[in-house]
Parts: sequence; C-alpha cells; structure tokens
Amino acid sequence: MQLVPVTCPRDLRWPVRRNEVPGMTHVLVPGAPTGLVLCGPKARVGITGPGEVQTIVATLDALRRVPPGVIYACPIDVGPIYGFFFNYPGGEVLLVTVHASGCRQATNGRVAAWAASIGKWARHRLAYRVHPG
Repeated sequence: MQLVPVTCPRDLRWPVRRNEVPGMTHVLVPGAPTGLVLCGPKARVGITGPGEVQTIVATLDALRRVPPGVIYACPIDVGPIYGFFFNYPGGEVLLVTVHASGCRQATNGRVAAWAASIGKWARHRLAYRVHPG
C-alpha cells in the first residue's frame, strides 16, 4: 500500500489543503481509514496495521470536543505541530493536525478536540521511528 503524502509538508503551521471526507463535521476521523502517515518536524512514519490505525482513530475520536464558537486564551504555541494523514480506500486523505503546545488541540478543519496526550504520543512515535510489527 502506497501511503500519502510521500513526503511531509515542511511546516504545518501554515494552511495546508484539507480534503472533505464524509462525516468529518461530526468526528475527527470518520469512517475506516486503511493507513496513516504521521508527520512531524523532519520525520515521517507510515502506519498500515489495521488494528493500530483503528486504535489511533478511536483514540482521536474519543477526545473531548472543543465547543464551537468559544474563544480561549492559550499559552504561547511554539511547539511542534503533528500531521496525521489518514488514507482511505477510495483514495481520500484526511489531515488531522495536533498542536503539541499552546491550547494542545487536534483538528480536521471542521471539528476540534483537546489533545495533550496525543502530541506526546506522536513525538515519541516519530522520535523512535517505531514501525508496526
């Protein structure tokens, strides 16, 4: 399975085009993606194990949602941003970004959730380049 993106964007702080995937206005990761590319500062890991992909989807979808329209005063956001590029069987790719500092939120561009622990997991996964067994 060829996962996309083949190379990660240099900087996820700037707007990255996001695809529309049915259901993304209700949960962070709708449906059943078959693969994931995790991008971070100067790192990329592809994940294709169905159990692991679904565990990551379930973890993101279980995060407490950020209420829409509420304004927060967050600490300075100088940490990394991780990109979770979920690959679907029909070729669609859904980007969920996770801010590891500041408000520590995850978003697919439509839905946002509090994601402090996910940033730590992504940093660990990329640092050790752990691949599914």
